[in-house]
Amino acid sequence: MPLELEKSKANYVNINKLYVSSADRDENSQNPYTYQIRLDKEIQYVIGIEVTGFNFPSEIAPTFIAATSKSNGTNKLDFQLVAGALVKNFTATWPEKQYSYQNLTVPYLSYVLVLAQILNIAVENDPDFGIGQANQATFSTIADPNEITNVTVSGTGITGFRFLFATGTNKDNAAFNAMGYNQVDTALALTQKSPTQTNLRPFRYLDINVKQAKEFTPLKRIYTTDNIYYGTVRNDPSVSRTRLLSSQPIRILKVLDIEIRLEGGVIPPDLTGLEHDITFTVFSVANEVVVPKWVNQVFVL
Repeated sequence: MPLELEKSKANYVNINKLYVSSADRDENSQNPYTYQIRLDKEIQYVIGIEVTGFNFPSEIAPTFIAATSKSNGTNKLDFQLVAGALVKNFTATWPEKQYSYQNLTVPYLSYVLVLAQILNIAVENDPDFGIGQANQATFSTIADPNEITNVTVSGTGITGFRFLFATGTNKDNAAFNAMGYNQVDTALALTQKSPTQTNLRPFRYLDINVKQAKEFTPLKRIYTTDNIYYGTVRNDPSVSRTRLLSSQPIRILKVLDIEIRLEGGVIPPDLTGLEHDITFTVFSVANEVVVPKWVNQVFVL
């Protein structure tokens, strides 16, 4: 069955490049990762769409992610401090960043450094364990060669602490997986070491989906292999051949309904000012009677 009825005796495939920015989404959009783009012109008889370029901020696939109305988070760290008979629970919150294990060049992206910071911030104003108090607690971390979590608490009278991954008030949004733990409370100790290596890339990929080309879901999968995979790729080497819309060719393309999802269907964090760009290559059957002389029928991306 032909993709489209013959338009003339001299058909050819027309190629359009669409440069899309999430900042240009229209009023029908839900958020920067579920949005609609109105095209500057209509494209008729579309037979194929491919993603051939992209530019995403690194925060789109963070190590820790906050809870939303549609999904649980992974950025809460409940813990308990003990000094003799004194027992208190606290909560630290991981910023939604993409961390590397030990990053001395960019300290705020260093897992080892930030872990100590958020634990110390969580207790600094407490009347018992805070700064200047009788049982002042100070957390420090060690960069372990096996890249495990290795954190110690010190302070007068302190007998230990534990992570409350299973019984904490934020257990549904606990950060245990990325930190190298199972979802169980740890034993009381002055030093906590994770049983396995930290998993600072819990989202291995992000998917680009387009409603108008739902035959291909995802339309494009981008793997988060390293810190520099983000950036515009004008000729994506992973596109080996163009896929044609065999079941539902598009009669008239007026808008693109775009969804960006992390592994597991998770919506990326909506962080103010962080937009992204995508380049689409659209293939259509030209609706012309005569093939223009400038047309060179070489099928390219």
